[in-house]
Amino acid sequence: PAQVDSNFDVIVTTSHHVQNTTWIGNQRWDLVVVDEAHDLRNDRTDAHRAVRRLSAHAKFGLTGTPVGISVASFGNLLRIFVPGAVDEDLLAAADGPTSPDRLDAVSRLAEAVRPHMLRRTTELLRDQKLLPRIHHHEILCRLTRRQAALYQGQVNALEDALPRTASQQRFCLVSNSLLRLRQITCHPSLLLARVAIDEEGSGKVQALVALVRRIRAKGEKLIVFTQFAELVPGLARVLTRVFGEPCPTMTGAMGVPARRRFVADFQRDDGPPFVIMTTGVGGCGLTLTQANHVVHFDRPWNPSVERQAEGRAYRIGQRKDVHVHTLVMTGTIDEWIRDVLVHRADLATQLLDTTASGAPISRLSNAQLLDLVRLRAA
Repeated sequence: PAQVDSNFDVIVTTSHHVQNTTWIGNQRWDLVVVDEAHDLRNDRTDAHRAVRRLSAHAKFGLTGTPVGISVASFGNLLRIFVPGAVDEDLLAAADGPTSPDRLDAVSRLAEAVRPHMLRRTTELLRDQKLLPRIHHHEILCRLTRRQAALYQGQVNALEDALPRTASQQRFCLVSNSLLRLRQITCHPSLLLARVAIDEEGSGKVQALVALVRRIRAKGEKLIVFTQFAELVPGLARVLTRVFGEPCPTMTGAMGVPARRRFVADFQRDDGPPFVIMTTGVGGCGLTLTQANHVVHFDRPWNPSVERQAEGRAYRIGQRKDVHVHTLVMTGTIDEWIRDVLVHRADLATQLLDTTASGAPISRLSNAQLLDLVRLRAA
């Protein structure tokens, strides 16, 4: 509403409404509580600016992933919920290039924010017997001949283009090339028009079908996550054809009523044995605890997004041990992404902008870059 009677105790609203309602911004609040606070990590969004401008005695942010791909995203949340509590120079130092000074800044940052944070981790929930155990498994896959040829062709094209590319265009060239290489490791159909998604075309699809067969033999359910929305319907058709059972799908295009039906259907004991979702919608508060297997068909650049997706099954209400299966295409960029993510548990370590050695991707030499993406013998 444009205005409400002042005789109220609690107002429940959305960040969109806060952005577009003048009286909310003009009110002095005793307490502001923001659920899904990670949505405010980007200080360039209207939602971030609107919530930050709210006048309140105290503000609380609830999130399972306060850190995005950089310390800067964490700093943006601190400016909303504990303004002035952390020195800006310290935040800048913790977000700088990898060095002993940065590690020291990260340690001091952790000390500075600790009094302002209440944490309830999955480890604590396990200790309190509120969650079962979680197990992580890596499944190594091999490129098909067609995938290998496409992959090598893309590496050759990158090698040819790098010396002829101006510095201001280099980042776009590298980013697009990495995207194409990741697509090839999933299925050639993501790169080639008129190519249907099938088992024969991709080593990952073959590995997925074999994994689903083992899980189905146990009578257990699973969720498959992929970064690529265009891959979702094709994978669903493969599983439906192979196992003779419908495979529901969810992407960001699905509306709220349809999502509720999706969850309700899957949570039934006699509901679908598997579903396929884009990784991004895995962070939308969905409860899918009928599944005790999570499959990462490919991996997001942001490890917190991956953890959020796993949390659809690994959350309070889950009674079985949860198994997380990650498909890795051997000899390809998949292995590099895996190695980078292994070292990304540190609050200060930026994923998208750095390699495992800490050097920004855009500043790697041509030889270093090609060494990262070249096709290796499996």
